[in-house]
This record gives sequence, C-alpha cells and structure tokens, in this order.
Amino acid sequence: MGFIDPTGVDHDALGVALRKALYNYMHGIGLEQDVRSWFGIRVPRTRVAPDRIARALASTDQAP
Repeated sequence: MGFIDPTGVDHDALGVALRKALYNYMHGIGLEQDVRSWFGIRVPRTRVAPDRIARALASTDQAP
C-alpha cells in the first residue's frame, strides 16, 4: 500500500540508523553515545527529560 508522508521524512535514512540502534542495543554497545550520532542526517534534540523514565519508575515504587 502506498503512503506519502506529509512531513517529508527520509524513511530510508531513518531505517539505517534505526537498524544500527537496534544492533547496538542488542549487543550493549554505544549506549553512552548521543543517539543522534548514529544518523547520517540532522536529527533534532529530544524534548523528553533525561530522567523521565527514572522518575516514572520511582513513582510506581511508591504506589500502595
């Protein structure tokens, strides 16, 4: 089924980086690197706080 992404994202370029990310994650390598370095294209900074997951896990630990 054909699909035209209105955002203009280069899905082929993303696919290469996502495969690299998955490979690195599965082998536990490069996890300390800025993931944007895995992409051959400009990738914006994340807007998610670096400690968001830790805070979410901490809040579930305190639940009754």
